[in-house]
Amino acid sequence: MKKFVSLLLALVLCFSLIPCAFAAETVSASDKFTDVPADAWYLDELNYALANGFIAGTSSTTFSPSANITRGQFVTILGRMMGVSPTGGETRFTDVSATSWYAPYVAWAADKGFVSGTSSTTFAPDALITFEQMGTILANYISKTGVELKGYTESAEYKDASSISRWAAANMEVM
Repeated sequence: MKKFVSLLLALVLCFSLIPCAFAAETVSASDKFTDVPADAWYLDELNYALANGFIAGTSSTTFSPSANITRGQFVTILGRMMGVSPTGGETRFTDVSATSWYAPYVAWAADKGFVSGTSSTTFAPDALITFEQMGTILANYISKTGVELKGYTESAEYKDASSISRWAAANMEVM
């Protein structure tokens, strides 16, 4: 779970370099959500993501910081961070209704080649996203948009490399 939160927050931090306007006054997530402590280690990043509309709570009073996220939620977060307009949602995926809240983001990500489905016709938007899937989506984004990774070393080693699926190994190495 810490890997997921760390990857998500790293994503938010990476995209925080994109200029944006902040509201004059913002409410801290710890004041808005009953399940976010005032001393949460992720509070600054969460406040940034909320202020910029990248994410929202699971209700008007909860954020659910320990919850896992779905494939649809992750693609939506990425799309919002990239300023994708949430219009249209027609995809080749039979399990993505064009009227679902994540459909425009799934359509955008698939059209750009950042994501593929769990099959040729399904996306599984409500399935929990895996660390490998997140890494692959981000690696695809980096590759297809020309984002330059400073300090990237191909030979970097990481402790759990042997547990990474073969299909995701190259992408996880980039991450």
